[in-house]
Amino acid sequence: MKNHSEKILNGHIGDKLIRMAIPMGFGALAIMLFNIVDTFYISMLSTQHLAAIAFTFPIAIIVHALITGIGMGISVNVSQALGSGHYNKVKRLIVHSLILGFLILIPLSVLGTLFKEQIFLAMGATPDLIPMILDYMTPWFFGIFFLAIPMLSNSIIRSTGNTKTPAYIMMLSGLVNIVVNPILIFGIGPFPRMELFGAILATIFAWFIAGLASLYVLIKKEKLLDLSDLYLDKIKDSFKSILHLALPAIGTNLLMPLTATFLTKLVSQYGNYAVAAYGVATRLQSLSLIGVLALASVMSPFIGQNIGAKKYERVIGTIRFGRKFSFIWGLSIFVIFILSGEYIARIFNNDPYIIGIIVFYMILTSLSYGFFGLGRFSNVSFNAMKKPLLSSIILIIRFFFLVIPLSYFGSKFFGLKGIFYGLFLSNVLYGIIGDSILRLYVNRNLLKKITPN
Repeated sequence: MKNHSEKILNGHIGDKLIRMAIPMGFGALAIMLFNIVDTFYISMLSTQHLAAIAFTFPIAIIVHALITGIGMGISVNVSQALGSGHYNKVKRLIVHSLILGFLILIPLSVLGTLFKEQIFLAMGATPDLIPMILDYMTPWFFGIFFLAIPMLSNSIIRSTGNTKTPAYIMMLSGLVNIVVNPILIFGIGPFPRMELFGAILATIFAWFIAGLASLYVLIKKEKLLDLSDLYLDKIKDSFKSILHLALPAIGTNLLMPLTATFLTKLVSQYGNYAVAAYGVATRLQSLSLIGVLALASVMSPFIGQNIGAKKYERVIGTIRFGRKFSFIWGLSIFVIFILSGEYIARIFNNDPYIIGIIVFYMILTSLSYGFFGLGRFSNVSFNAMKKPLLSSIILIIRFFFLVIPLSYFGSKFFGLKGIFYGLFLSNVLYGIIGDSILRLYVNRNLLKKITPN
């Protein structure tokens, strides 16, 4: 654990960040690839199945938002405690973060199970899609606890500076899902054909395996988790420290699925084919942003530990490196989709209309990825510096004042493509606004703390 911290607190910033980000990128790639493989297998069933699964994305994002918010709260607290050398506090925070995660997910699981049909009808799903959606989401609401364990555990492991182990766990989960998915979806060997029900069973099994692996690492290898002492006398303090960061993060993270729900409903006006194309495009978008997201995931512990150690010049260097990386990555992805966007889209569907929507969306939005990176890195930086309010303000501006109004009016004036024009413009403005606020904060608060040498 201490060895990982030494790597963060010393050495060339860009080199260390890339070395940490690469395994995270491969781990995230494994998860995203199994999502895309899911989509590919489901697309072999029918376009209706593909449209049905697209309606599940916003709900999945809600749960991810909750778990990610808690994970961010524990990650920042653990990284700063490690940077300042408070190791007993680290162990206490870890135990309490797992307890907190389960306490938050229980009511969500119950409510989702009770009102699942009404939820998807309100999202704009047509009655013929509801049985397929429920086949997938009924077990999903029971399986989210198996998702929480590896997500929270990996956030903790990553906060120590160890990014390889979480990456291996993510790859393991992806591999399990890729192998088991077609067996249960199509009924290979002794298993019956279960279609969407089989797809989610395979996913839950993959979560379970990842959870076992991550708990083994925390307990046996890193020796950070000891369930024999729950530190109940300090649980209130831990919850307060975690929720100080987690609540604003959860609140703003929940804007993502709400916005995704709004966008899905907006797209649904143009038919199930448009929804299916949009579902594929958003998964491809997640894959194409993997570099930015991987770097963002390691910037948080990097900034957090250096803040704890009072090495402010390294914090500023981290932010500057992120800006450069963002535009290099964004331009690279844009070129890839210009040259091969149609070939990539044909992997998922042969319908010319669906292919056209996917290609148009990916080329247009990839041109704004550099700016998206600026916004993303500003959010991560503020959270790592325990300034969640500033991060929340930037995200509120993004969703309420950029994404929703620009996509809505884009739809009114330019139809389906107008929605995508709105998303492009919102990414650009999000990056400019977020980076401007971050620059102002750094100039006023961090530069003066750096000694002349």
